[in-house]
Amino acid sequence: MANAPRQDSGGINISQSQMGEQPPAFPRLNTPSVSGALSRAAPLGDILPFVLVRELLVDHREYGENRGGEIGRLSGPTDGTSKPALVWVSEVQKLFDPRRVLQLHGRLLILGLAHLEPQLAEYLEAQDGFLSALRSELKEPFESLLLRQVEAPKPVEVPSGPPPINDPTPLHLDSPALDDRLGRRGFARALAIRLERIWREMNPENRPADRPVPQGSFVLHLHGPWGSGKSSVLEMLRDELRPKGRAPAPTVASPWVVVDFNAWQNQRLDPPWWPLLDGIIRQSARQVSWGRRIWLKLREGLWRFTTKRRDLLIFTFVALTVGVLGYLFLRPAIVAQLEKPLGETGEVAEKVTDILGLLTLVGGWLWFGSRSLISGSARAAQSFLDSAADPMDRIQRHFQRMVRTIDHPIAVFVDDLDRCQASYVVQLLEGIQTLFRDPRVVYVIAADQRWLHACFEKTYEAFAESVHEPGRRLGSLFLEKAFEISVALPELSPGVRAGYWRFLLSGDPAQTDERLAALEQEARAEFRHDRSEQQVVARLEESQGEAEAADPVRAQARRQVAVERLASAEIEKKVSAFLLPFAPLLEPNPRSMKRLLNAYAIRRDLAILSGLDVLAHEGRRRKLALWTILALRWPALEDFLREKAGGDDSEPSAEVAALLASSELKEVVLAPDLGGPLTLDDLKELLGFGPVAAEKP
Repeated sequence: MANAPRQDSGGINISQSQMGEQPPAFPRLNTPSVSGALSRAAPLGDILPFVLVRELLVDHREYGENRGGEIGRLSGPTDGTSKPALVWVSEVQKLFDPRRVLQLHGRLLILGLAHLEPQLAEYLEAQDGFLSALRSELKEPFESLLLRQVEAPKPVEVPSGPPPINDPTPLHLDSPALDDRLGRRGFARALAIRLERIWREMNPENRPADRPVPQGSFVLHLHGPWGSGKSSVLEMLRDELRPKGRAPAPTVASPWVVVDFNAWQNQRLDPPWWPLLDGIIRQSARQVSWGRRIWLKLREGLWRFTTKRRDLLIFTFVALTVGVLGYLFLRPAIVAQLEKPLGETGEVAEKVTDILGLLTLVGGWLWFGSRSLISGSARAAQSFLDSAADPMDRIQRHFQRMVRTIDHPIAVFVDDLDRCQASYVVQLLEGIQTLFRDPRVVYVIAADQRWLHACFEKTYEAFAESVHEPGRRLGSLFLEKAFEISVALPELSPGVRAGYWRFLLSGDPAQTDERLAALEQEARAEFRHDRSEQQVVARLEESQGEAEAADPVRAQARRQVAVERLASAEIEKKVSAFLLPFAPLLEPNPRSMKRLLNAYAIRRDLAILSGLDVLAHEGRRRKLALWTILALRWPALEDFLREKAGGDDSEPSAEVAALLASSELKEVVLAPDLGGPLTLDDLKELLGFGPVAAEKP
């Protein structure tokens, strides 16, 4: 009895092995619910991991804030790795620290399967954040229960040959991560600071009466190729916008409402705007106070029930007519007929007719409910489009009313858009620009820019020649209108890449995390008095080379805090003044100056995080501004020059050659009063392709 496990409220059995006794090699005990799911899932046959999840949810509808029953009725992902159920459970068991987990229960099995199979994790999280809700139901953080390092088996004695080598490499799972090993936490924090300030500017507490309300939302594009870490940056950005007491210096005044929308999981639902609207309302309701949640659900339910007014009026009229006619004519006739042979059967007949009338009424309401939006189905939404007068205007007005009811800054994260078909991509982005525009909502679209270009060019192929502009493809013209800021992920410099691999091959990242947090606090104290871009950069450059070689963790912390400080409103106002003389080089439209400020700040931050020295003196800052203007005005030329700076010797296309000879480009590149000329050697330095070549006499 001394070693009997103790059950805590999180479902984890803790024994005295945690007090120093030798634990078993791996946890071997399963709870009855896990054993039952295992037996029902055909333990020896190959199955997808969702089959085990579904069998578990048969007994545990309460999982994930009572959404287990709903998810247990879904078909799940149709592709992925198939293994016998026994193998799945065995692999999940080996994920956990035997000192902390002696018995595998249902929640841990689902979370473990999601760690092993990224497609399952994406699918479950797309179901209204089911995976996150499941994590929150554990008493201890899920990551704290995992083994830090996979122990290698003992060497097996063999007659001859070299002895086997134990591999100390820890297990790292290919899923969105909150742990920062690539220097991107500072990047996410700087984005959060900017989004918070932009939201406050669009929604001031005391708006002057003569100041118009903004007509659209703010849309940020986070781009990078597949596997570059977009989903991980979204997780870090969520952690900054909706902190849970972890951040040492919160970046937002109050927690945002953060909504996840996986475009790939929802692209087969038509119309495409319905799952987005439905997801925003339902996920927002779980992140606000209980009183506001009740009010939000009541308003949404009432709107869904009554929005198809034509069907409601038709049904009400028919029901009343049938009821009146039945009461006046049918009911007396039935009563009279039943009274003749049975004598005193009038009361029975009355009850029978009343029951029939009630069943008719209930059946009618069920029919109407299946056709109204109260059912929540995409088919009902399509029916609404087909029958309602001006449905898009009504959807837009309803969305704006719901956003006002939520009364919080809202961030909608759209992920995996670069896996979707062209028509869906275009419809969704156009819907965000038209149906779901509201100044209280910020959209963050994570997708490969090349994919989005191709989607718009394919959809509007017939108009490509009519709207063609030199140096700007049709897709880039559309994206320029769709996004206020387009942000590339920080690229790994050789130093950061080497540090990342050292982390992967180390056995204890926890100590690095603690030290990095302490160094960030120290760096914040160091930079807190800096009031301009020049001061921040000058302080960052102090002993930066020596710090990089002696202590790369400290150097990374200082870079991240420098970027965080540069995102403050005080410094950005001075950067805006620095960029003002460049305005004549921009296109003559109201958005151009704001776009330049945003694009310049992002390029500067990415350079700092990558360890590039691009702001050491005023001349270099001006060249960065010129390069930013060139990239904004002629994206096709930017691609060519980037490849040229990287060593590509291919000849320019006819379009690029014409641009290189144009007077407009020469005006930007030469710019004698603004830091020009901008040379290829300058681009090599700004893009991190190597040191500037020595100038020839």
